[in-house]
Amino acid sequence: MRSRILLLSFIILAAGFVSVAFACVKNYDVIHENGLYIVKVNLNSAKVEPYVADKLEILYEMAKKNNASVAINTSFFDARNKKTVSYVIKNGEIIANPQENENLTSNKVLNPNLDKIYNRGELRILNCKGKIKADVAYHFDDIAEGCELLSSTQAGPVMLPDMDLEKEFFIVKQDGKIIRDAAGMTRRTDRSMAAIKDNFLYLIITDEDNPVTIYELRDKLAKYHFDRALGFDGGGSVSLFVKQSDGDFYQEREEKGASREIKSALLVY
Repeated sequence: MRSRILLLSFIILAAGFVSVAFACVKNYDVIHENGLYIVKVNLNSAKVEPYVADKLEILYEMAKKNNASVAINTSFFDARNKKTVSYVIKNGEIIANPQENENLTSNKVLNPNLDKIYNRGELRILNCKGKIKADVAYHFDDIAEGCELLSSTQAGPVMLPDMDLEKEFFIVKQDGKIIRDAAGMTRRTDRSMAAIKDNFLYLIITDEDNPVTIYELRDKLAKYHFDRALGFDGGGSVSLFVKQSDGDFYQEREEKGASREIKSALLVY
C-alpha cells in the first residue's frame, strides 16, 4: 500500500506503540502498532454514519466534502456498473441496496446464493435508550431489544466472536478444500475492518508493509480482546483518512498512479 501523508506528527509512548497527537479533535485517538493503524472512536462523543456515493469517489473526497474527522472504506461494490453489493442503511432508509444490482442478481453462480450474500455481516450503530452503541450482526438478525437502528453498514465477514466464510458465501469448499474464494479472503492483501470493545468503536487498516489473509488479520486481533469485529472491503479499496490540526493523515493504495474510487465509507464527526 502506498502511503500519502500530508503532515503526520508522532509521539513515542512508553508502552512502545505510536500515537498520533490531536490539538483540536478529542473524539478519538490513533495508534500504529502490530502492522495496523487503529482509530479509537468514543461513541458517546462522536457521530458515526455511513456515506454512499452516487457513482464512485475517492475516500479523501468523501471525507473532505462532508467535513468528516475520520473516514474509512467499507462495503463491497461492483466496479463495472458502480453499484453496491452490500446493504447500507441510514436514518431508517436503505441508501445502498444489492438487490438493485443486476450484475449480482443475474449472475448464474451467485443467484442461488443470494440469501447468503444478502445476509452478510454488518456494523450497526444503535440508540439504546439514549445511549449510542455499536454492534456487529448478520443483516437479517433482529435489532437488539430496547434499541433503535440508526445506521448499518454491510460488508463482511463477521470476524468476532466467530467467523464462518462459507455462511457468508465468501468461500466455497468441496471435500474440505477451497474451490472458490470470492473476495480474496485467503490471499495476503491490504485489509480494513471495524471492531468493538467497551462501547468504543475501532476502525482499523493494515499498514503498507503488512498484507494479510483474513485469518491472519483475525489472529492479530487476539491481543486486543475485542468483543466483536467485522471485515470491510480489502485490497485496492483500503483507505483511511484522519483529520488533524497540524495536517491530515491519508493512507491508501494507489494503482498506476491513481487512487481507487470506492462506493461507500464510514464517516466520523
